[in-house]
Amino acid sequence: MRDGATQFCHGAWIRGANGAGVRGVGKAGQNCLRRALAALATKDVALADCANSAADVVAACGALAALAGLGSPYAPAFARTVADLCLACEKDCDKLPSVAECAALGAACASCAAECAKAAG
Repeated sequence: MRDGATQFCHGAWIRGANGAGVRGVGKAGQNCLRRALAALATKDVALADCANSAADVVAACGALAALAGLGSPYAPAFARTVADLCLACEKDCDKLPSVAECAALGAACASCAAECAKAAG
């Protein structure tokens, strides 16, 4: 591991205290994307913004987990970006509280954003 990244890599933020760290967002994001793509296939665009945000956070959280796993010195700075993406996704998800997948992703994003902000310093 490079520098002090070991602590960052093995911190609870990867899993999150309640499983909603970057890996939890990835799982919740995939579930949300499946639901949104099914809706889009029927020409229902109500979940379009949520789908875009979910795609962003799934990609970003995967990249952050990879950087942290490698002990990259860029992981803490990238965690700030992931926190911002998660907050934006949470905002989109909050518009659809009746859609279970969106509500779950919104909660996971809120938790992940807080953990990433702490890890980024």
